[in-house]
Amino acid sequence: MEATETVYEIHIRGAGSPQVNGVYYPCYRVLKDGGIIVFENAVWRIMYYATKTSFGPAWYLQRGADALAAYWNKLDADMSPMPGADFHNVPTSGWAAYTGAWSLPGKDPAPTVKVKAKSILTEAARVGI
Repeated sequence: MEATETVYEIHIRGAGSPQVNGVYYPCYRVLKDGGIIVFENAVWRIMYYATKTSFGPAWYLQRGADALAAYWNKLDADMSPMPGADFHNVPTSGWAAYTGAWSLPGKDPAPTVKVKAKSILTEAARVGI
């Protein structure tokens, strides 16, 4: 019997700032400013900022090198539950070009965001345990 687990990828397409388009992979890190990196690729991050931070509650598509954001998804309240290491509920609608503090800024149209689940073999299954 092969044991599998589900992992999630975020696919971003159609952005007016095309450099954000691509596939993002799970990554859970809390930064000094309180932001949480939930997914990332080689250059960009999908970040969550809670109400207690200067930028929340909101999601951002942010460049990793300089923390400049191209798009955001402003929320009325904090996520419940809050993003954790196994979190995959990134919003798939409601994204807009971001032009506030620390912006590139982003350009319209906002991207299409899709969450894709993939089944992979667990480490135990890969090594035959």
